[in-house]
Amino acid sequence: MKESFLAQTAHYIAERYAQNISQIAVILPNKRSISQFRKLLSASYTGPYLAPECMFSGDFVLKLSQMQYADYDEQMIALYEVYRNVEQQDADPFSEFAGKAQAILQDFNEIDMSMAPMEQVYRQVYDIKNIDLWSPDSGSADNDARYLRFFEHLPIYYTHLNDYLLHQGKAYQGAVYRYVANHAHDIVAAMPYAKVIWVGSQRISAAERMLLQALQEADMLDIIADADAYYMNNELQEAGDGLRDMQMSMNMASMQFVNNYYAQFPKHIHLYSVPQQVAQARFLPCLLKQISEEQHDDNLAHTAVVLPDESIMQMVYESMDWSKYSKANVTMGYSVRNTITYELVDLLLQMAVEGKKCGNNDARVWKRDSMKALLTHTYIVRMLGAKAQEVSILLKKQRKYYYRTDVEKLLEEEEYHLLKQTLLYDGSMLQLLQYIRQLLQYIGETQSDAVADAYALTEAEQTYISALGEYMQRIERLLEQVEVNDEESLRLLFESYLSNCSIPFESNRDEDGLQIMGMSETKALDYDNVVILSMNEGIMPQGRAVQGVIPYEVRRAYGMPVNEVQDADTAYYFYRLLQRAGNIYLLYVNDEKNGDSGPSRYLLQLKNELKDYNKDITIEEHTVLYELPGGQKNTAISIAKTDAEVEVMAHLNHSPSSLNTYKECSLQYYLNRVLNIGDIQDEERLDIQANDMGTVVHAVLEQAAKEHFAHKYTKAEVDEKVRAAFLNLPDRSPVKKFEARDFESGVNLLFVQMTTDYVYEYLNYAYERYAQASSIQFETEETMQLDLHTACGVMHLKGLADRIDIDELGGADIWDYKSGKVDAADSKEVQAEGIFSLNKPKVLQMMMYAYMYHRIHGDRTVKSVSLIPMRSITDPVKLNCVLDEDFYNVFEEHLRHFYEDHMMNKEECFSMADKQDMCRYCDYKQLCMRFANDW
Repeated sequence: MKESFLAQTAHYIAERYAQNISQIAVILPNKRSISQFRKLLSASYTGPYLAPECMFSGDFVLKLSQMQYADYDEQMIALYEVYRNVEQQDADPFSEFAGKAQAILQDFNEIDMSMAPMEQVYRQVYDIKNIDLWSPDSGSADNDARYLRFFEHLPIYYTHLNDYLLHQGKAYQGAVYRYVANHAHDIVAAMPYAKVIWVGSQRISAAERMLLQALQEADMLDIIADADAYYMNNELQEAGDGLRDMQMSMNMASMQFVNNYYAQFPKHIHLYSVPQQVAQARFLPCLLKQISEEQHDDNLAHTAVVLPDESIMQMVYESMDWSKYSKANVTMGYSVRNTITYELVDLLLQMAVEGKKCGNNDARVWKRDSMKALLTHTYIVRMLGAKAQEVSILLKKQRKYYYRTDVEKLLEEEEYHLLKQTLLYDGSMLQLLQYIRQLLQYIGETQSDAVADAYALTEAEQTYISALGEYMQRIERLLEQVEVNDEESLRLLFESYLSNCSIPFESNRDEDGLQIMGMSETKALDYDNVVILSMNEGIMPQGRAVQGVIPYEVRRAYGMPVNEVQDADTAYYFYRLLQRAGNIYLLYVNDEKNGDSGPSRYLLQLKNELKDYNKDITIEEHTVLYELPGGQKNTAISIAKTDAEVEVMAHLNHSPSSLNTYKECSLQYYLNRVLNIGDIQDEERLDIQANDMGTVVHAVLEQAAKEHFAHKYTKAEVDEKVRAAFLNLPDRSPVKKFEARDFESGVNLLFVQMTTDYVYEYLNYAYERYAQASSIQFETEETMQLDLHTACGVMHLKGLADRIDIDELGGADIWDYKSGKVDAADSKEVQAEGIFSLNKPKVLQMMMYAYMYHRIHGDRTVKSVSLIPMRSITDPVKLNCVLDEDFYNVFEEHLRHFYEDHMMNKEECFSMADKQDMCRYCDYKQLCMRFANDW
């Protein structure tokens, strides 16, 4: 790496200000750069010296103001008090106002940083909103007037808020900057410094400009910038916009330092296309190992990993082997809302809302999905311990609701007291929040003690619990000063308050090791090797509109932040970080089907522009195959069976389909049947699925069989019945229910037409076959249940036959409708002895039906078991074997051995399917990532 910017700065200051080094103030863009600068400046001296004062720019301005920053919760309370005093009886409750408060406070801050005339800004906002509402036939004059009154009163909120905080000697950041800017000359005259060195800024706000201009006029200012001629001298390069504006506004003939690294030195740039977000984190250790070997540097002291998308920090944290990077330095924020701890608190608040909606204070009622989500949450499962088995059995019962008595019985032991009192609280919203915080504290204390326990809290989880507990204490202080009377309002406040809160990942900034940081932390820093993840459009740059109530056109007119400025700043951070690096590794997600927007524009600029600028710059593109941290391909997953899981299986009903699932992929069986995880699919999806089609076929044919197939249906009648069946599909959540318009076009219409054709053809076939067979008795959707005694206990068998035809002598023909593919060759010459070692799931199903029916109805003869393929109704597939007592005994013995030797055998793990044919359509492929090897 070339000499770093901070090293250049340290040498420059040491030489130019050698005589009065202790009388200067060095202002740097962030706290990380202060630590490095001090070390570099110290290295410039051979003996003792009086160091200059080094400060972060925000701290410097605060010091000049002689005020204090008001905390965010202080600002919210003060603003709400102002709002309530102004609006009086029209004021919204605090919980509803909290969401608006964020936007209002952000706008106030940006108005002040931009030194915009507040009255003019809000007058124009009011006029724009008024025009937007205008309508010649408006019928909601009262609502419109209240809406406009809010914008009309914003200047009043601004003035009263500033007065309220100033009376306490406090202010928000923008107000501090505006105060210093307005009093800049007086403040500069009283400064104790001979010189202020402004280092590393690439864009200054209007308030900062007024301060710097006052310093400049007093000959007390030295600006040191960091730029490259590649983007600084090219007005088409947005990365240089901020610097060019600063140079013009400060009347600077030239800037220190504008270098020419992009043109003069070679760079090796590697672009990596990665299949998914999580794959970036999994691939990172492999990439770092490669860099370490190439650089012969185990500590990677000159390597930076940059995460523009903070949400993947947890993935990175879990993917890294930190024992190899003991000196790693992590400094970045991680959104509270991305943590598993936030998920639990939010779930408890949701259940507080739901408990009253479905019941009342004395009789709380919760839906099954909510109770399942809570009792299967990682922290709660750990808390329940041995009770987890009882919970799993309880959740297996297909109940729609759970009641207070269920909670009291399940959580009667003392160690579950905090969870029980949180669910059954009877008090104020403040008390509810305190109960939840105490529960978190208990989890943190009890689950972090067992160091040897593989399921103990990680260091990151302990940090989450601690940080969220502190934020919740702040919300509690809010609730002591403002009124929140119901659970829904409390949850709204919780979400609103924590939407901008983050958890700092921080380690020792003085360590020389691998550096992991967010993009904003890279200011003024340089590294030989730079790795940047998430180089996707929409992340680099974000491309999001600036939040707030002030419209774009007003913002732009008064120099307030707009998204183009944010994009230009991001471009500067990117190009500046790369300008001294020799080895650059840029990863982006290439997964458009999951909403990723493709590679960032910066990658296209590098490929199309940079190579022509310097022929010694090489750019290589790579496609990443999914790899685990050890560099091995993704291998089959296997999970050891525990006593608790075997106990759960002992209480399950075992159907032919569940046995087939275990045979083909016991991991899928574990996820679906043991853990009771539902299908992993988009809840908003309204496409007809194959199982929907099968359900409709069975429903319509079941009704026809009850009517003895005596009616000859027209195509129109069948179509009407099929559509009605789709509209009334069971087991669909309200959000996934079909509506009539969903069948008007596209793939859904084709599914409906195909289902109608299948059913219509079969009904015609059945009418011809059964219309005259009045002696046949039809049993439809008959549930067969049977207990088989084994060495491992009772095996509970269960089956559901679509239709059973019983003749006048009691002989039974068992039929099962199949809307999917049926291979007639599978049923030829089958033997009960080898059925559990063969891959013939439909034959096993037919054998199970015959065996169970015979054991339940010993007085009846099973004449046949057949599958009816809806694609070829005239060619039913019949079980081809002799159904006598020998067959039943042999089948029972093999079934018993399969249960004892495989399913209940704790030495045999739950493992992935050997063959991948069934995996592509599996509901759990996202969890096992079977097809990661195809990447």
